[in-house]
Amino acid sequence: MISLFSLLIATTEAVPIQMTHQGRLLDNNGAAETGLHLLSFTIYDAETGGSNQWTETLAVQFNNGYYATVLGSDEQNNPLDSSTLEFYPLYLEITVDQGTPLSPRNPILSVPYSQISGLAEQAVSLDGGSVNATDIQISGQAVVDSGGNWVGPTINVLWSDIDTTTLPNGLNDGDDDTLGNISCNPSEIVTWSGASWVCTSDSRLTLSDVTNQLQNNPSDFHIDSTLGGIPILTTVDDADTLASLSCISEEIPVYDAVLNAWVCGTQSILQENDVEAFIENDPINLADNSTMNGQVLITAPPNCSNGQILSFDGNNNAWICIDFSSALDVDGDGVFAWLDCDDNDSTLLNQSNDADCDGFETNDDCDDTTNTIGDSGTGTSPDCLAESCLSILTAGYSTGDGLYYIDINGNSESVYCDMTTDNGGWSIFYAATGANTEVILTSDSIRNGNPLSFQHHNLSRTTKVALSSTATETLFNSNSGTWIKSDSPAFSSALLNTNEHDHTSVTLTANNGVTASGFQGWSNFNIAGGGDFNLSMTNGSTCSGTTTNGLDHHSGTYYHLNCGCQRHYLYSYSASSLDSDAGYDVSVGLGSWGATAACNSAEGGSLQFYVGVR
Repeated sequence: MISLFSLLIATTEAVPIQMTHQGRLLDNNGAAETGLHLLSFTIYDAETGGSNQWTETLAVQFNNGYYATVLGSDEQNNPLDSSTLEFYPLYLEITVDQGTPLSPRNPILSVPYSQISGLAEQAVSLDGGSVNATDIQISGQAVVDSGGNWVGPTINVLWSDIDTTTLPNGLNDGDDDTLGNISCNPSEIVTWSGASWVCTSDSRLTLSDVTNQLQNNPSDFHIDSTLGGIPILTTVDDADTLASLSCISEEIPVYDAVLNAWVCGTQSILQENDVEAFIENDPINLADNSTMNGQVLITAPPNCSNGQILSFDGNNNAWICIDFSSALDVDGDGVFAWLDCDDNDSTLLNQSNDADCDGFETNDDCDDTTNTIGDSGTGTSPDCLAESCLSILTAGYSTGDGLYYIDINGNSESVYCDMTTDNGGWSIFYAATGANTEVILTSDSIRNGNPLSFQHHNLSRTTKVALSSTATETLFNSNSGTWIKSDSPAFSSALLNTNEHDHTSVTLTANNGVTASGFQGWSNFNIAGGGDFNLSMTNGSTCSGTTTNGLDHHSGTYYHLNCGCQRHYLYSYSASSLDSDAGYDVSVGLGSWGATAACNSAEGGSLQFYVGVR
């Protein structure tokens, strides 16, 4: 048993193309269905048999047998359009869960509003009201377009088509076009001759015609005529006041206030030579901003003393009196303007003792021909100390690899600079050749070989600490062309104390770009057989145990050397004779920084290299 009904849902005044369907479904035992069921809806054009006009299968939720759904909701893939609903009458067949169709089919009926829409489909005429359309067509031919313009056939209206009973008075007497048969020449106009209309020349006056008339011919103006709004006087109104005068040659009319009349008098007009005589022989008080040949005239300010000259004061926009000497030395520092570095500043030097005018006297200036170089920074002499090799390079004072002068705690010290390796700027403080008896990295003994040529070289601990205090990196450069660097300075100030050692966690980088984490350390005690300086791997096992901060500290003879020289990118070892002159080697390579000896205890080492910071 099934109960169903359908409605047409309309959202505008058009006939809808979706249907809401509701019903209740009971099973054969009269129990209400619940849950989700598949319902197939098919529209036929007959109560039995007939043709399938449209079909749709939907999953519908049942509640106590009741359900509701919308037919034709899939407008894109399975539309229920108006063409389907044109086949009246129509019947809806329902199948539950793909079983046997329910019988009988239910007729699809219109609701009242849809009936009105149906009438509109069959309408043959409109009576009253308004029409809202995009265009109007008759028998398929457009007569009014979307803009409201007539686009249909041309409508021809004949005079014979006009109802003569509706003509206005004057047009219903058979009157023809009076001027229709007149043909005039260009520029002619039609005028009335008194008996008929005829063609005549255009005699209208133009503005130029009127102007020409007034300028070239006498005119008799109306008595109230004006000129520029002012009344015009005539000989009747104003007789010639000077007409009765009879003057002799070069006399002119002069008004005599006593006689209250014009009389003939002596000529008083100035001639050119009169004006020139006045200007040349007599003082003249000219107006402000008077000019000569277009240029404004200036005057001497009052109260100038003998020997003073004029000077324009731009601040006050005025000329003032100044002493002649002031023009030669504006700032009054005793130096002529052309020799003064700045003649408006008496504190600045003159070019005789500061040629480049940089504020440093020639004796103190590192380069008195370049005002960007003062009394320090170039490192080119003991008088022009630099802070470091890197500061020389950064300031643009570098002349390449070589010896420069560095400020070490206020004192001049010569330091070799590597201005090339890894972009340069390295201050070198140590170099080893691998020979026996050479001092070690932490030594305070000075050696003066050229480290750039891999000759034995060592600076004092004070200098090493000073150079390290401004540095952030340490370079170990071998004579084989490979190098390794750490991201930490070589030493701390603790190097200057006795019985000190240090460990620092670092990132190590080889010259081919390979990097690794590790430790950098040094010791200034327990180093008779080596272990004064180390670059070590991260913590791990050695033959003596596990390292801490990269070291196992297994011996008081070589404090910073692991058992078996293990886990070292750089170590010192020379145990044949405990004389604190250890050599240096590499037991573990990093990238291009290759191993030289697994554990070399001989006097001297295999590695030739120098060390610098930047």
